[in-house]
Amino acid sequence: MNLEIIKKLKNAGMSEAEATVYAVLLTRPSMTIQEITNDTKLPRSTVVIAIQKLVRTGTIDEYAYGKRRNFAVSSIDTIDRYVIEDEKMIEARKAHFGQLLPDIRKLHFLAASQGMKVEMLKGKEDFKNLYNRTLQLKRGEEILRLRSDAEKFIFFRDFFSDYAKEKFKRKIKTRLIMPEGDKSRDVQKRDEQRFRETRYLPKKLYNPNASIMIWGSYVSLTAWDENLETIVVESRQLVDIFRSVFELLWQNAKK
Repeated sequence: MNLEIIKKLKNAGMSEAEATVYAVLLTRPSMTIQEITNDTKLPRSTVVIAIQKLVRTGTIDEYAYGKRRNFAVSSIDTIDRYVIEDEKMIEARKAHFGQLLPDIRKLHFLAASQGMKVEMLKGKEDFKNLYNRTLQLKRGEEILRLRSDAEKFIFFRDFFSDYAKEKFKRKIKTRLIMPEGDKSRDVQKRDEQRFRETRYLPKKLYNPNASIMIWGSYVSLTAWDENLETIVVESRQLVDIFRSVFELLWQNAKK
């Protein structure tokens, strides 16, 4: 056997058994498994595994001669096929690990210190989809909301009714701060059936034309204008800050 070519084949990516089997086959027109085993002095099972890989990749050819299986390197150009299979495997592994990255990233000890992710939404449908995302929270988790005047939500009445039923079913609690007023009091009357607690701040101090929602690792800020634009930020640091502000307002809000 040519030890130098075996070494080079191993450096190129073949296992020692594959390189040895291939090197032996280069010297003969064809060989059986037993002949390859005798020449390489490798265990038969090791030879079989190496041959299976070389045949599968198209690096060597297999054909029947009577009742025996024979193997040959019909063309030296077929060695490229060995690399092609490895490339396919690498791409498949990369794709698989790519799918795992979000879960891995969340578990990493530096996850909390990594950069924030920002998303821009626009229009009623994006706004509805944003609320539906909060339904992914686990049972017993909480949504914090700083909302504008109740009158601004009239055109979402049917959507919010269905959303509230689903949120109640999943037992996802909401704490809501609103400007004080008659319509806001009507909102509070439905707190129990919507798994919610509502408090109020004086309208002269708090009457924004925007709303803020805090849940999980997200904060969203919606401007109530004709475009209904929303900024969604994923950031543990910002969530902590907004939660602190919310709790401060909550303690000073009326029940």
